[in-house]
Amino acid sequence: RRVELLLEMRVLAPIIAMLALPMAALAKAADPTECEVCIAVLNSVDGLIAKDKKNDLPSIEAGIDKYCNGGGLGPKEKKMCYYMEPIKRSVAQPFSLKMPKDRVCKRLKKDNDAICDVSL
Repeated sequence: RRVELLLEMRVLAPIIAMLALPMAALAKAADPTECEVCIAVLNSVDGLIAKDKKNDLPSIEAGIDKYCNGGGLGPKEKKMCYYMEPIKRSVAQPFSLKMPKDRVCKRLKKDNDAICDVSL
């Protein structure tokens, strides 16, 4: 009887695992509002950088400075600048590699959860 039970478990375990995989993917589905302020700020910074300088770390850092010191920012954008200005190089590095803005923000979130806690 034990042998039959072990054989049954060997057959059922992969089936259960295959059924659980889509459930895990659904649970991990991206929230469209996650990191929305971070993404919006990076898109604005991107617009301030000359096309031929988008791979240049100092130019990206200067773009962050220009955006954050330009005035006319709302409280959420100011808060994002507060988080980003000390880590400009960490922001600029993946940005310069043309990494999608949401991935840049999620990478920054690993170091500081507050990056993605600011919401519109």
